[in-house]
Amino acid sequence: MFVPDYQDGDRPLGNWNLDIGAVAVHTNATGTQGLRINGPTSAHVWSFGFPALPNPPFNGQRLITCDGNAYLGTFSNEMQHLCSSRQGASGGPWLAEFNGDWGYAISVYSNFIESDPLTYYGPYFGDGAYNLYQAVRYL
Repeated sequence: MFVPDYQDGDRPLGNWNLDIGAVAVHTNATGTQGLRINGPTSAHVWSFGFPALPNPPFNGQRLITCDGNAYLGTFSNEMQHLCSSRQGASGGPWLAEFNGDWGYAISVYSNFIESDPLTYYGPYFGDGAYNLYQAVRYL
């Protein structure tokens, strides 16, 4: 589910239930961030999500942010980022060069391993992301 401009239960633009890899929206409806494809394999990022579990401390109602380094894993093609966010943060962006308002998305929250609960994994935006972007950019 995509809930643009969500804050503390307020959903001014409604819920958008979509089960696809990209959403084409008018930029004035929700705002935008940059997208970095085939960029560096390490960067300082700010990550954003609405984790719901474990409850407490999370409840899915508050935006949680983390900042730190993200890098391409040694044994996988996934980016790695240290953060205490948990279930519910999935899909939240990792923004490089974030200035408090705007940055470049280089990955998104995807998964974590129970034995290493502080390391989150996300896709590296490579050729697959480029092909998806090209397929939807003029919709």
